[in-house]
Amino acid sequence: MENNLLPEVEKKIITLRNQHVILDADVAELYGMQTKEIRIIPFSLVIHTATA
Repeated sequence: MENNLLPEVEKKIITLRNQHVILDADVAELYGMQTKEIRIIPFSLVIHTATA
């Protein structure tokens, strides 16, 4: 991930039940996709891509 995107990502992180999460709508926006497209991607792929 490019450094200039980091502030955008950090703004979208919320804490829910003591876990840091990003809502599916925000993930879709970051990847330039629709929310329904994000919902069909396996969760492990999203996590792997976000940490790569």
